[in-house]
Amino acid sequence: MKKHRKKKESVKINLAVAWYKPEQWEMLCEISEDSDQLEETYGEWLAHAEKTLKNIIAQGVFPEKILLDVEELQAWCKERGLPINGESRSHYAAWLLQERDKGKK
Repeated sequence: MKKHRKKKESVKINLAVAWYKPEQWEMLCEISEDSDQLEETYGEWLAHAEKTLKNIIAQGVFPEKILLDVEELQAWCKERGLPINGESRSHYAAWLLQERDKGKK
């Protein structure tokens, strides 16, 4: 009797990665309470972000860049009483991805 091997099912993981416009980098740094943890320039941030994405992809996860508008991020955080920091930026990117995907169903 032949054994049937179960095929590995691929699981799609929606991983939102906050992405920024070069012209908004300075504003992001000004309004973020964790600006001391952000790269000094957009170019430095971009190099680090691209390297991080390659590492994530190498692990079999395919993240999606979610372009954030800094003014909209600021309003979203204010509405929810959240500080503007890495955690809230990540939550906002995930929220945007979720809202976008709701429209596809």
